[in-house]
Amino acid sequence: MEGRRGGGTALLITPLPFQATPARAVAPLDASGSAAWLVLSERGEVFRWDCGTSACELVGSTTLTTTGQSEETWGEHPAALRLHPSPSGRFLAIAVDYGTDGVVLDLFSGREALTLHGGTDEQETVPFSLAFTMHRGAEILIHRTDWNRLDAVDLATGEVMTAREFAESADFERRLPPRSLDYFHGALHLNPSGSRIADDGWIWHPLGAVTSWEIAPWLEGNSFESDDGASRMSLCTREYYWAHAMVWLDDERIAIGGLGDDDSSIVPGVRVIDVRRGERDVRGWLTGAETFAFSGRGRRGGCGGGRWCAGRRRRCGGFGRSRRPRPAAARRPPAPAGRRSVRGRRRRVRTPAIRTGGSLRRLSCGARRGGWREAGRSPRSARRGRGSGRPGR
Repeated sequence: MEGRRGGGTALLITPLPFQATPARAVAPLDASGSAAWLVLSERGEVFRWDCGTSACELVGSTTLTTTGQSEETWGEHPAALRLHPSPSGRFLAIAVDYGTDGVVLDLFSGREALTLHGGTDEQETVPFSLAFTMHRGAEILIHRTDWNRLDAVDLATGEVMTAREFAESADFERRLPPRSLDYFHGALHLNPSGSRIADDGWIWHPLGAVTSWEIAPWLEGNSFESDDGASRMSLCTREYYWAHAMVWLDDERIAIGGLGDDDSSIVPGVRVIDVRRGERDVRGWLTGAETFAFSGRGRRGGCGGGRWCAGRRRRCGGFGRSRRPRPAAARRPPAPAGRRSVRGRRRRVRTPAIRTGGSLRRLSCGARRGGWREAGRSPRSARRGRGSGRPGR
């Protein structure tokens, strides 16, 4: 037991129960109202452990592993198992982040309730999209069923509450059905009441895009709400930057880590976005309002204290001076003499509707030299050459 000076706060260090070690993943079981945790052992056994009383009970098991998942992942994140307890504590979803598979266990019976598959298109670039919420007294599992599709399932009945069919596309160039997103769903973050969701995904090629929409209309009437519904909005976009820290402060405000518009110029800090103040710009896109932002440590300078000037979209302080982020084209080295740079030139690409009533949101972003810089390779899909409306397909 360690305490701070002046008393009051103490840190209690408790070893994991020997039955569950070595452990592969742990998660707090808040629904129990006690100091209970769920622990997944390397043998695939799931234990409910109370670190206050040291009680440890076997509640389920799984054969799910990371074997066979892609060895090359975005940002060098290893494929790993993650635990997602349901609000009541009855169900536990186990999924492979930066992989394809998952499973839902009923901890009351110890049996497998549902198997999950998130699709095999660029799955190594994002955590497995999965979250629980409550709706009209029922526990709902939201999960990715394809790279650009989410669905919601009532776990008590097995009903898919967001069943929908996409019409065939008449647009040969885009090659995606109408209303279908050209968007890779990522980590899901529910607000405290479970009424709104934030999706930390990305757009080809590659632009991290945090989007959000309301749960109720999605489950009660418009099964396309997650694709192009009236409540869907864009919260922020950053080139080559997603799967980083974010947390809901309350039901209307979300804090998103990282200041800047490109991974090479991101500085430590947080921007706070209010979804209540969403408004449509001149192009008809619905966006959240950035109401406050602050940077982390840095030398004082510029407008003072290492702040982020949200209104002028520039970094101030921490650099000794103020400056605007340079465009990606200005950072690229020239192509060698006699050789044409294909990856290095800027080009317009087809991207999805972040939100709008029927029209598509088009963004323009530069394709950098080197493609997936962190993995040292080009995107797999560019090599595959499959048609889906994205460059290289």
